[in-house]
Amino acid sequence: MTEQPTHDHSRPPDPPICTDTLLARCLGNGDVALTVLGHLSRQLDTVERDLCDSNVDAPRLADISHSIRGSAGTVGAGALLDAASVVETVARSGAEPVDVADLLEEVRRCQRYIESVRRELSGSHTGSGGTHHTE
Repeated sequence: MTEQPTHDHSRPPDPPICTDTLLARCLGNGDVALTVLGHLSRQLDTVERDLCDSNVDAPRLADISHSIRGSAGTVGAGALLDAASVVETVARSGAEPVDVADLLEEVRRCQRYIESVRRELSGSHTGSGGTHHTE
């Protein structure tokens, strides 16, 4: 008898940002969640530029990654948090060069997803106290 794989490849990947987590952290307030997403979007724009800058050294990459970890945790961006943790650990170890490809990919994935989350929240929240649930 052969074992069945435990990973379900038919299931789509998790979204880069968990709206349920985001709203929970914003106490169900859709307006606050939209503000948080706006801040995250601006932060990710800056981070993307920094990650693409070949002159950024390891200590700066560690700082960038550390700040992203906090933001990623707030919005439920698990893959972004994981990628930032890896870059921060490697950068703080002094290893050069630091591979930022996975982090950059997650930054871009979140950037693309933010607009759809903004539309979703704008269309379904009721302001303060409004709640939203995604499947």
